[in-house]
Amino acid sequence: MQQCVGASYEVLQEELQAMGCSYQDFLAAVQVLHSRCFFQPETSCHMAVPGIDMANHSATPNAQVAVQHSPHAVQGIAAIEEVCDPSTLQRE
Repeated sequence: MQQCVGASYEVLQEELQAMGCSYQDFLAAVQVLHSRCFFQPETSCHMAVPGIDMANHSATPNAQVAVQHSPHAVQGIAAIEEVCDPSTLQRE
């Protein structure tokens, strides 16, 4: 993992430094992301699922995450369609 993080920083170093991000900043960001990843042993894959870590904020587990490998489980285009007509939204 350390080699992967180091190699990733080397690739991104110029861009990160242009934004004022040090190696320590990069490392902190990687640690935050990695702490919220799920590990799938079958594929040795770490998966970041935005928002899912907010589903269980209890000392007693009250949520479960399951990975489904099914063509019927994929949302496809429906995942990016609008939930409602944007013109009806109130803007402040």
